Amino acid sequence: MKELIAMDLADPRYAALIRSLPVEHHTIRVARSVWEPRFAAAGLTTEFEAIFGDELEISLAREQIRRQADRRRKCLEVLLWGYPSGMRGNRHESYLANLDTISERAASDAPWPGYFANLRALRGLGMSTITKLAYFFGKTFEGHPAVILDSRIVAVLTRGTWAEFAGRRRVTYNNASRHYLRYLETTASAACGIEGATPEQLEFFLFSLGNAFGPSASGGEESPTR
Repeated sequence: MKELIAMDLADPRYAALIRSLPVEHHTIRVARSVWEPRFAAAGLTTEFEAIFGDELEISLAREQIRRQADRRRKCLEVLLWGYPSGMRGNRHESYLANLDTISERAASDAPWPGYFANLRALRGLGMSTITKLAYFFGKTFEGHPAVILDSRIVAVLTRGTWAEFAGRRRVTYNNASRHYLRYLETTASAACGIEGATPEQLEFFLFSLGNAFGPSASGGEESPTR
């Protein structure tokens, strides 16, 4: 079996792409029909109308959510942005029912272990949702800005495509909370190695294109995929 050769994010080809990503404009479109009955069932029709107005579909950009000053609305926009087609099962019911508690805990300045535990105690909130909240609320942990860590990024880390994240290959979704601080440290360090790049640009690259390239097998040629 040929050894897989990890690639370097600082390679000029990838570095140029990462630093040019307009991550603040990363936009998700959400259909009114998906969420209107769910908000209504939770008694949040007023909040829903404030977000959607008369629109059948809205667009939510990262920067728009980060600048949202109202905590409750920010949490609702995080939910819509992160799960435009709905959360798995009925997890949205718990999220909407606990909106006030989530908005309070998401804004807290607790260190990561406490921050995660306080939100994880609410049914239906997992690593993906909690790190989205930390990111959009602009949290920092041990000096590093919070970025999103979801199952898609975990899959990139465990595949071992990128040399900078070689030490994070043992991360799984189930143990991700224990590895999160090291993930932030690695992401910040890797971003520093790319002039002009930010950790959130790197996170978005891993999410959107992290598994789109190599690694190739040593001693052989890459096989065409299309």
